[in-house]
Amino acid sequence: MTVMKILLPFFYIIFIPLFAWAQSEKELMHLTNWEFNFSKSIDEVKAGDEIDLVISVLIDDDWFLYSSDFDPDLGPMPAEFHFEENDSYELVDSTKAVNSKKKYDEMWEGDYTYFKHNGEFRQTIKVLKETLSVKGSQTYQLCSEIDGSCIPFEAEFVFQFKK
Repeated sequence: MTVMKILLPFFYIIFIPLFAWAQSEKELMHLTNWEFNFSKSIDEVKAGDEIDLVISVLIDDDWFLYSSDFDPDLGPMPAEFHFEENDSYELVDSTKAVNSKKKYDEMWEGDYTYFKHNGEFRQTIKVLKETLSVKGSQTYQLCSEIDGSCIPFEAEFVFQFKK
């Protein structure tokens, strides 16, 4: 019984914060809503065409998302998209942020870009096969305008043609 009395406080110290973090991480997932679409319909696309992968995000009020078009060595974590290679497409150039806002930050001593409320990224690809399959992962950072806290996220995505 004395061993249990000694171990019980350690249980609370170690495991309760883990359960709390898991719960809060689930609650935080609603802060963004991501959509992954093609710039053309399946009926319009043929092998050899170049099309855009359109990545759209809705961002909860009081939060902003760092964009991808600033120096990654500045300090904040820029949004990044990694595409799994396969024989149905090839990347053309790099992922571009569309209409991101720019701001100078004294702490970082430089300009960064961000999205508030909504954002869009585009990646041009060359279609190699009409049975197109695009999968990948993304990393990004959301920051609160209320308390300044920032949270990194990582997720996988899939682009699918809809008939």
